[in-house]
Amino acid sequence: MVGQYGFSDADNAREIDSACALNATVVRLFVSIPDLESKGPGQIDPGYAAKLDSLMSESGRCGLRVIMSLGGTPKWDSTAPLEKFFMKFPALDGGQYYHDIAAWAMQRWPGLYGIEVANEPNLTSFWMGTPGQYAELVNAAGAAKREVGSGTLIIAGALSGDGAARYLQQLYSAGMRGQDAISLHPYSTVCRPFCQPFVDPARASSPFRSSIETMHRTMLQNRDPSELYLTEFGFSTCPSQPVCVSDRMQSLWTSRSVQVADCYPYIAGLTTFTLRDIDVPATWDATAWHFHFGLMGADFSPKPAFGALAATYRRLTRTDTLARSAAGKGSRSRRARVIRAATSTKCGRLLGRGQAKKRAKR
Repeated sequence: MVGQYGFSDADNAREIDSACALNATVVRLFVSIPDLESKGPGQIDPGYAAKLDSLMSESGRCGLRVIMSLGGTPKWDSTAPLEKFFMKFPALDGGQYYHDIAAWAMQRWPGLYGIEVANEPNLTSFWMGTPGQYAELVNAAGAAKREVGSGTLIIAGALSGDGAARYLQQLYSAGMRGQDAISLHPYSTVCRPFCQPFVDPARASSPFRSSIETMHRTMLQNRDPSELYLTEFGFSTCPSQPVCVSDRMQSLWTSRSVQVADCYPYIAGLTTFTLRDIDVPATWDATAWHFHFGLMGADFSPKPAFGALAATYRRLTRTDTLARSAAGKGSRSRRARVIRAATSTKCGRLLGRGQAKKRAKR
């Protein structure tokens, strides 16, 4: 995740530069509809729009593709405008406001890679509507894409926690059909009823792997051919609460998460949470873990995870380039056989023989 509305242009540019240095190819950007369209339908805040223009332009310099996590109900359309967190509640006009703002975004930025429909709607900390009301937003975004004639991906879900697959099933049952992809936040911990320590993401029983596999099974059971995106994952560094890991363990397990994900052929992309630690407001609890998931400190000082992940991305990119080259020479070529064998061996060490065979068929 990169770039925030409240950050200076210089900090936003520095974050994009850092993502480029990481060898990343895709970034995720939170966009608040209540801030972007605060005064009424179609009344776009020029300052916010200009900030997004700048971020899109900066991202294009090194070929970064942008997924906008577009969410929140504006106060003028919220069914609970007097609530402190009015943005979590469904809109008075159902999915119409989402249709309109999604269409606006796709027209303003024709090169936008993806729109992720809101964030973690299966958690009441982000969404107070029903699965059916969320499905309406997804379908509205899909309709906007067709009307605009855009190539932007409509990414549904952004689901988190051990109930993600159950919620996804509810979305299918409610008639969700407008998406191009599904997104998941597979943190390698379980918070039920209390958060447990992070575990090795390569472990067969890890929440990271089990949530990915359960999510994909649910997609197959509903004949959804979409690819899967992991738009949040990561490990908070100590000292933070309720759970955390050392800088060294964050480095090891973040890189391992990417390697594990690469062994699942249906995962199309992934973005860490977050690129750098979040500046803690003076009145907030500085020990809260969501402030400390960054690959860098809030002052842009790199943690060990930054360099380790850059090396992992570089290595995987090289392997994929070789694999495409080998595919052009035919699946029976010596190079293709060598790459498949190496990939199978790597995934066999990480996941076990069954998953390794599946990955080798890519």
